[in-house]
Amino acid sequence: LPQGIALEEQAQHIPELIKCGFSDVDEEEVFKLIKLLDKVLEKRS
Repeated sequence: LPQGIALEEQAQHIPELIKCGFSDVDEEEVFKLIKLLDKVLEKRS
């Protein structure tokens, strides 16, 4: 299993986890951060 897929699987749960801690989190912003992080990780591999 490629590492990127595993990371993407985990990333799906990030908004839920954040919502548990903060009720006013903007999901769109969270997804933008995830996509950005994903691109950074891709460039490193």
